[in-house]
Amino acid sequence: LAVRSPSPLAQPPPSPPRTPSVDSIRDAIEMLEGRVLPDAITYNTLVEICAKSALHGSADMRDGLEVLDLMQSQGIRPDIFTFGSLMSLCAVLARDGLASLEDGYRVLSLMDDNGTPPDVRIFNSLITVCARAASHGGTQLSDGEALLHVMRERGLRADGYSYNGLLDLCVKDRRLKGA
Repeated sequence: LAVRSPSPLAQPPPSPPRTPSVDSIRDAIEMLEGRVLPDAITYNTLVEICAKSALHGSADMRDGLEVLDLMQSQGIRPDIFTFGSLMSLCAVLARDGLASLEDGYRVLSLMDDNGTPPDVRIFNSLITVCARAASHGGTQLSDGEALLHVMRERGLRADGYSYNGLLDLCVKDRRLKGA
């Protein structure tokens, strides 16, 4: 019996890309200092990295808010994308009970303070935060209904994503109540 050796062209599969940790975000900020002039896109990317890092347990709301504070301290005004990434971070953390609806409302309040009006996508993310918090007993259906009311007060119309989030909340709320 002849033993075949592996083809010299065969290589091991590439390892999956490593999600940056919060330490590497801080390292990235330090590396940027003095070399490039960060803009809104730079900081938005860092907040988005926080959201992705949270998927692996290596970031929390403080990290995203720290990037926001740094951004503002540099005189760069956050935009809808900044706050969308912060709300995404909140939604990721709410999945594991590490963020609450109050955290989502805090992002909404920061938007108001900044003069950045939220859009339907921001509210859809906030509804997602609400639904995920319900899994941990932190919210109930009435909280989602209140969000719809706030949307209407602000002149926004709920869309299919809004109602899907509310259905998810409804299921979780009923399950927790034993229905």
